[in-house]
Amino acid sequence: MSARLVVLLAVTASLVVVVVGQEVQVPPSVSDYYCSRTNFTDGSQYEKNLNDLVSTLSTTAAANGNGWFHNGSVGATPDQASGLIMCYADSNVTVP
Repeated sequence: MSARLVVLLAVTASLVVVVVGQEVQVPPSVSDYYCSRTNFTDGSQYEKNLNDLVSTLSTTAAANGNGWFHNGSVGATPDQASGLIMCYADSNVTVP
């Protein structure tokens, strides 16, 4: 074997070892999250965050002018409330 071929094989083999040894990071999918099916307690921080979120989303979506979509979240884990709102053409965009 020529020296060039030996070097090429050595480099290729070392690259294969490096690549095979790497862990692949897979981004989380929707199925990786757990959503509790239990109710929340009246007066809890989650309920307060949820009420603030609904008020904020409805007001912001009507005023946004971005195709009537808006998303947001209020609070921090484990009491964080997140949501997405869409206004549509046959709906009154005024917020009570």
